[in-house]
Amino acid sequence: MNTNKISLCKKGPQKLILKGYKITLSGRFENTKNPMSKTYTTKNGFITLTSLNNNIDFISKNLYTKLGICNIKIWLFYKIN
Repeated sequence: MNTNKISLCKKGPQKLILKGYKITLSGRFENTKNPMSKTYTTKNGFITLTSLNNNIDFISKNLYTKLGICNIKIWLFYKIN
Protein backbone atom coordinates (compact mmCIF):
# COMPACT_ATOMS: atom_id res chain seq x y z
CA MET A 1 0.00 0.00 0.00
CA ASN A 2 2.85 2.43 0.75
CA THR A 3 3.73 3.05 -2.90
CA ASN A 4 5.74 6.19 -3.64
CA LYS A 5 5.13 8.71 -6.43
CA ILE A 6 6.89 11.97 -7.29
CA SER A 7 4.73 14.92 -8.35
CA LEU A 8 5.89 18.25 -9.75
CA CYS A 9 4.16 21.23 -8.07
CA LYS A 10 4.76 24.99 -7.80
CA LYS A 11 7.00 24.33 -4.79
CA GLY A 12 9.07 21.82 -6.72
CA PRO A 13 9.05 18.04 -6.79
CA GLN A 14 7.13 16.44 -3.93
CA LYS A 15 7.13 12.84 -2.75
CA LEU A 16 3.65 11.32 -2.48
CA ILE A 17 2.87 8.13 -0.56
CA LEU A 18 -0.22 6.06 -1.45
CA LYS A 19 -2.32 5.73 1.70
CA GLY A 20 -5.62 4.33 0.40
CA TYR A 21 -8.02 3.81 -2.46
CA LYS A 22 -11.75 3.64 -3.17
CA ILE A 23 -13.33 1.90 -6.16
CA THR A 24 -17.01 2.20 -7.09
CA LEU A 25 -18.81 0.18 -9.79
CA SER A 26 -22.37 1.08 -10.72
CA GLY A 27 -24.72 -0.25 -13.37
CA ARG A 28 -26.49 -3.46 -14.35
CA PHE A 29 -24.31 -6.51 -13.83
CA GLU A 30 -26.76 -9.42 -13.59
CA ASN A 31 -28.84 -10.73 -16.48
CA THR A 32 -32.23 -10.30 -14.77
CA LYS A 33 -35.38 -8.45 -15.75
CA ASN A 34 -34.90 -5.97 -12.91
CA PRO A 35 -34.20 -2.55 -14.50
CA MET A 36 -32.58 -1.16 -11.33
CA SER A 37 -28.84 -0.67 -11.26
CA LYS A 38 -26.60 -1.75 -8.42
CA THR A 39 -23.59 -0.07 -6.83
CA TYR A 40 -20.59 -1.91 -5.42
CA THR A 41 -17.95 -0.07 -3.40
CA THR A 42 -14.63 -1.20 -1.97
CA LYS A 43 -12.31 0.85 0.23
CA ASN A 44 -8.90 0.16 1.67
CA GLY A 45 -6.46 2.19 3.74
CA PHE A 46 -6.63 5.78 4.94
CA ILE A 47 -9.39 7.66 3.09
CA THR A 48 -10.24 11.31 3.71
CA LEU A 49 -11.63 13.99 1.42
CA THR A 50 -11.32 16.90 3.89
CA SER A 51 -7.60 17.07 4.66
CA LEU A 52 -5.39 19.58 2.84
CA ASN A 53 -2.26 17.44 3.30
CA ASN A 54 -3.53 14.85 0.84
CA ASN A 55 -3.41 14.64 -2.93
CA ILE A 56 -6.30 12.79 -4.58
CA ASP A 57 -6.23 11.26 -8.07
CA PHE A 58 -9.68 10.56 -9.53
CA ILE A 59 -10.75 8.82 -12.72
CA SER A 60 -14.21 7.93 -14.02
CA LYS A 61 -14.92 5.81 -17.09
CA ASN A 62 -18.02 4.34 -18.73
CA LEU A 63 -18.15 0.67 -19.67
CA TYR A 64 -20.53 -0.41 -22.43
CA THR A 65 -21.97 -3.92 -22.02
CA LYS A 66 -24.89 -5.94 -23.40
CA LEU A 67 -26.89 -5.03 -20.28
CA GLY A 68 -26.31 -1.27 -20.58
CA ILE A 69 -23.79 1.30 -19.42
CA CYS A 70 -21.72 0.68 -16.30
CA ASN A 71 -19.51 3.25 -14.60
CA ILE A 72 -16.25 2.76 -12.72
CA LYS A 73 -14.82 5.44 -10.44
CA ILE A 74 -11.41 5.21 -8.79
CA TRP A 75 -10.00 7.48 -6.09
CA LEU A 76 -6.31 7.22 -5.08
CA PHE A 77 -5.39 8.99 -1.84
CA TYR A 78 -1.78 10.16 -1.49
CA LYS A 79 -0.15 11.82 1.52
CA ILE A 80 2.22 14.70 0.74
CA ASN A 81 5.60 14.23 2.40
